Amino acid sequence: MGEVSANINVNKRKMWIDYLRIISAFAVIMIHVVYLGRLTFWVGTDTTICLIFFNSLCFAVPIFVMITGYLQLNPEKEYNFKKSIIRIVSVLCIFGVIYAWMELIFIEHAISFDQIGKTIINMIQGKSWVHLWYLYMLIGLYLIIPFLRTWIKYASEREIKYFLILNFVFNSVLVRLAHYGISSAFYIQISTIFPFYLVLGYYLGNYRKKVSGKVIGIAWCVCLVSLYIVSAYLKILFDAYNYNNIITIVMVILIFLTFKTLPEVHWGRNAKACIDSFARCSFGIYILHMVFVNALYKFLKVNPYKYWTVIFWIVISLVIFILSWITSLLLMKLPFFRKIL
Repeated sequence: MGEVSANINVNKRKMWIDYLRIISAFAVIMIHVVYLGRLTFWVGTDTTICLIFFNSLCFAVPIFVMITGYLQLNPEKEYNFKKSIIRIVSVLCIFGVIYAWMELIFIEHAISFDQIGKTIINMIQGKSWVHLWYLYMLIGLYLIIPFLRTWIKYASEREIKYFLILNFVFNSVLVRLAHYGISSAFYIQISTIFPFYLVLGYYLGNYRKKVSGKVIGIAWCVCLVSLYIVSAYLKILFDAYNYNNIITIVMVILIFLTFKTLPEVHWGRNAKACIDSFARCSFGIYILHMVFVNALYKFLKVNPYKYWTVIFWIVISLVIFILSWITSLLLMKLPFFRKIL
């Protein structure tokens, strides 16, 4: 397929994928530490720094989706459709119900049998803890992966590029223009940006032509300056649930390519084992971290604005990352949770 090679060594674990999983899991935690802390205790003095943090961390979910595309869209790799769907549905049914029930307890300050029915309905309607929206979206992506795999198997590089450009124009550029009052009646029958990220992950992950480090460096400079201007001067908050902001897309591409082109590092055995464990638990960390974030703000009533706020965000995010990792490891000692986390 031209510059794109589908001949991935599926048995060789790629460290750069592990790095991306770890940094994305940490970024998700920091987003929620910053956002929920501000939502609960905001004193009106940190708008700029919050916007910079939040907007610069929006790469996390798109990176997870791109990793899925890179690994699952390879037509030469076996894809267990049934296993993938059952795994995510199981996680959603278990943790979605538990978290929805916990939220009812937070709201009603009581425990009753009446909450059981409400909890199940809330989980089905997506009214559990906010970070689980990712699971509903992921199920939708898994449902279309078999079709995309077949298409990619026979598609040329030009056709894949066409798909990406089409999605970028209609699900990013035109959407953002409409957001600022420049609307268009044209649209395509793909309603979200996530299939774009899915195919983009496959395309960039298998792109064989070397990208110049100088080009990546210049692109990073432009991206970071744009991010700062948008956050500090224009006071724009990126829509974290659509991820169709042009700066976010550029940043996601740069992060993916930067880690992909990193020189191989020969870690010691213990360091390698830690990296491997963090990466393997990244999904569990994502699912579990909100337990600790909510405990921090809703139970312990810890106010980040009573401390050095930025340092607090970073330190607490690291602590929650480690606690979520340990909890995930403990759960994965049980055979059932080992299969789904």
